[in-house]
Amino acid sequence: MTEESEELVDPLEQTFDGRPALSGIMPVAERAQAGDAEALNQLFQHFQEPLRRIVRMRLGKQLRHASQMDSMDFVQNTFVKAHDKFGAFELRHESGIIAWLARIAERQISDAHSHANASKRDHSRLARLDDLLGFSDSSFDPASDETLPEGRAWREEMRGIVDECVEELNDEYREMILLRDYAQADWATIVEATGAPTTGAAQTKHVRARAALSVKMARRFPDGF
Repeated sequence: MTEESEELVDPLEQTFDGRPALSGIMPVAERAQAGDAEALNQLFQHFQEPLRRIVRMRLGKQLRHASQMDSMDFVQNTFVKAHDKFGAFELRHESGIIAWLARIAERQISDAHSHANASKRDHSRLARLDDLLGFSDSSFDPASDETLPEGRAWREEMRGIVDECVEELNDEYREMILLRDYAQADWATIVEATGAPTTGAAQTKHVRARAALSVKMARRFPDGF
């Protein structure tokens, strides 16, 4: 099997099929900061699905049950809070937008943790995103095969399975995949965010994280993806 064919059956990559390039977001973000309400709504729509998946893993199963809120509740509340603040947001590059949204969501998750009487708050699962300036992701293309009912159902099922497997990884591996594969962060940002000593060390850890994820996925699909 060639390297190209292996990439085509990568379940993690498949759940991000059709997402537009980050380079197309800056003009939209600039219009949104200038007061264009339609552009701001477009921007939020662009980041809705990746933010939901990130929030879901930040919450964890225990807090999702305890808070009686699902991931989309946190995402929608995040957009409400971000609506009036986006004009003051310091827009440096595309990859900073999801970091800012994730920080807002994280504060809500932290509050929900408190309200759920979680006295032993797991700070490793709620790792601060304040310094992850490159923690970014882009959304899914509504013009993809998800417009077909069977395509939407299959991809949603795969997203759920992949996200569950990523959630089961240890903290270091999970963060590496969230940053590189979900957020499309560059290696310089990942080195800064994770404290890796070198770019090579970060890349090696990412390879190991993907390998660990592949093992978990193979257990879910013993006959192949």
